[in-house]
Amino acid sequence: MIQHIDAYMSLLAKRRESKPENFRHSLVLLSSEFYTKLNVEWKSIIEADKEAESSFDVLGFECPADWIEYGCGGRPGWGQPWWLYTQLLIPCCVGEPDGHWILCKVDLLDRHISICDPTGAKKKSNYGERFKQVMPLRQLIPSIMNKCGFYSNRGEVPRGSIFSVGRQIIPQQVDNCSCGVFICKYAETAIVKSADWNWGQKDMPKFRKEIAFDIYNNSVSFKSPKDL
Repeated sequence: MIQHIDAYMSLLAKRRESKPENFRHSLVLLSSEFYTKLNVEWKSIIEADKEAESSFDVLGFECPADWIEYGCGGRPGWGQPWWLYTQLLIPCCVGEPDGHWILCKVDLLDRHISICDPTGAKKKSNYGERFKQVMPLRQLIPSIMNKCGFYSNRGEVPRGSIFSVGRQIIPQQVDNCSCGVFICKYAETAIVKSADWNWGQKDMPKFRKEIAFDIYNNSVSFKSPKDL
């Protein structure tokens, strides 16, 4: 599933480059590897210091060089410099050990993370759990912004506060196996100007086929065979 989601994020970036007039340009598309890297590091930080959530030095933290590459646009292969944009779209595999996919929409200027969770409306207990799972993004993205030159390139003063977090009301899955398809469609709907949120679980069989077809053909067009 990771390969499919990252492949589709890459494909969306190619489509935007091919027909920029049809897409929103405030968003940087990232790969799932980004969240995984930050999550692993944050766990080690917490293990070393149980008070890190309240005492973490955002501006003083030394980010690994490959993290800084994300902010500079060198990662993933379709990346863009963050200081030229205002938002990030990050696919995140959470909910160990079985895994669950969410999409985080990160507003770099308002310092806010909107969680797009396909199961967000099912249980109120999910809210607190998801907020904990995005803590690596809340704490570490500000550090990357500081080290990659986000503020200096925009002529702004570095800010050390962590990001706030909330959830976005979006179509919800009914089954237990479509979260990956949902977040692919969340990302597509977020960046395509003509897209709307008028879709849901009933459309998943069609979306699965379209996404598989487009990835296989590396298609920069949204058109797929009518008999899919």
